[in-house]
Amino acid sequence: MSLGLLLFASLMLVVVTAAATRLFSRWQWSKMARNGLAPRSLTQDQQFHLIASACTDDGLVVQDLTGKVLWVNPAYCRIMGWEAHEMLGRNPLEYCLPKDRQMTAQDIAAFRFDAADPTWNQLALHQNVKKSGELFWNQINVSFHVAPDGTTFVILVCRDVTEEVENAERLREKTAELAHVATHDGLTGAGNRAKLTSFVTEALARARDTGTQVGLLQIDLDKFKEINDTHGHATGDAVLKTIADRVTRTLRGTDLLARIGGDEFVAVCQDVADISQLQKLGATICEVARKPFTFGSQEISPSISLGAVISETNTETLDELLRKADFALYEVKRSGRGSVAIYDERLHRRLRRKERRSDELLRAVRENELTFHFQPTILAADGEVRGFEALVRWDHPKEGMLLPAQFLPLAHDLGLMVDIDLQAMNAAMVLRSKLIAAGWENMRTGFNASSALFTDGEIHPEFINMPARLGLSTDNIVVELPESVLFGEHIFPEQRVSIVHQLHALGFSIVLDDFGAGFAGLMHLVQLEIDGFKNARGLMENLLTEPACQRTLQVVIELAKDIGLLCISVGVESEEQFQVIREIGGDIAQGHWIAQPMAADSVIGWLEARKTGDGAFCDIHPQLPPPRPIAI
Repeated sequence: MSLGLLLFASLMLVVVTAAATRLFSRWQWSKMARNGLAPRSLTQDQQFHLIASACTDDGLVVQDLTGKVLWVNPAYCRIMGWEAHEMLGRNPLEYCLPKDRQMTAQDIAAFRFDAADPTWNQLALHQNVKKSGELFWNQINVSFHVAPDGTTFVILVCRDVTEEVENAERLREKTAELAHVATHDGLTGAGNRAKLTSFVTEALARARDTGTQVGLLQIDLDKFKEINDTHGHATGDAVLKTIADRVTRTLRGTDLLARIGGDEFVAVCQDVADISQLQKLGATICEVARKPFTFGSQEISPSISLGAVISETNTETLDELLRKADFALYEVKRSGRGSVAIYDERLHRRLRRKERRSDELLRAVRENELTFHFQPTILAADGEVRGFEALVRWDHPKEGMLLPAQFLPLAHDLGLMVDIDLQAMNAAMVLRSKLIAAGWENMRTGFNASSALFTDGEIHPEFINMPARLGLSTDNIVVELPESVLFGEHIFPEQRVSIVHQLHALGFSIVLDDFGAGFAGLMHLVQLEIDGFKNARGLMENLLTEPACQRTLQVVIELAKDIGLLCISVGVESEEQFQVIREIGGDIAQGHWIAQPMAADSVIGWLEARKTGDGAFCDIHPQLPPPRPIAI
């Protein structure tokens, strides 16, 4: 038997399958024979082997050790787009490589297969080119066959796997896209909180191993709400994206920028030498961020504030670093914004004091240690007491009696306002019960309700439950709503209407507190179902020195009378202020000159002491002169 026939027989033993032999009829075999693919001198077994090689979808190639093609099957011709006679005697390196990877004639001539090299036995993937110029992915398996005469032949099994490779690439891209979405902010492209957590955890672990430090910058856009309110949310989004892009370009490739809130970002810097390096970077970011840019027809000049902290121990966590950086950021905001503050020993001591105060306040609220004093409101015309407002106090074990301004901001940060509001509501209603029992049925009691008692326009259930539990009607209970509750940043018009409507439907009297200090306008007084309002305290402070304040207050009082509302003048600290309130027709007054806030147990005694023998109220001060005309 010739060497060629031996080679064919050996090759067919690799690819033969029983099913393939049943697919060919006699006329198919005759056609192959006429084409020179099945010599009639072959045995039946050899013919079946050859038939199998012709029907397989895999390309089969026989080469010598120099790479010269000795034989190909029809599938290989289909894969490459060449006729068999165009490839016989040539090295595939001459026609299968794309233009950018073609080899020189000298390199091709020097090519050799090495049967002893184990890398040839590995499945390989190559990008090849068809005769038409079309690129495709070719999966190639190489094996070596030694003929009886000792000649080594190379057998290649080739398969066009372009579709599989492209599908795998699309899957990889989609997986990467989903992974990016899961770890990055959709608007700015910065990392999200999940990305920040994993990045900082790894950075801190690496810093512990290498003895380096991690720097963290808490970034907050200055007056971002004003940008949204003035220019619109599209402009606000443009500012966020611009700031994110500028900060990212300022950071190193090993650093990370993450967006953790509406206008809050955190930059994490690895391998920081010292705090001065971080402070310099923060100053650069501030400078880069404040450069004006144009969005649409508007020129925007953004500004940011930064709090910076550097890791110093092996036990610090992301939460600890964020808390310190946030405290430094608060220092910047307190002192004017637009710069960077470093968390240092001074701030460390202040943070520790704040943390101790936080623990104390938490305990005081949870154990009902806060107390409530009550300040009366009176009719300006004759001094008759109209009601009492519950004012929270904290009798600190070391610092004595603390006023609301000394601890309510901290309570807000700690999420304690719901508890404090409910305690104020309870104190006001309990006093109302005592007043009824003592014969003061028409005396009103009120309390301040913060935004914590209203979620998405829904009132807290205790507005319904508490009066029922205490057996009270709501008609003489006053709910004071600060302007920030109804006209704050995160409340919509339909929500504020819903809040007032629900309280009104339950029978509460509703007073808008600090009217004129924020966003509420005169039209709001008409549109909302309220009973009255308290003027902004700034008006009273300048009442005696600024004629415009007197005129403004008089106009507000007259307007209130015209639309059937009460105007409560608060902050009355002197007889002169009270005299002006009476002269311009004020309805109700409240302030320290009238009466200091008093403990609940003192209220009824105070009321009794003010009564005359005939049951009428005394004037507030015996020497108070009658109202006199005043020109404003």
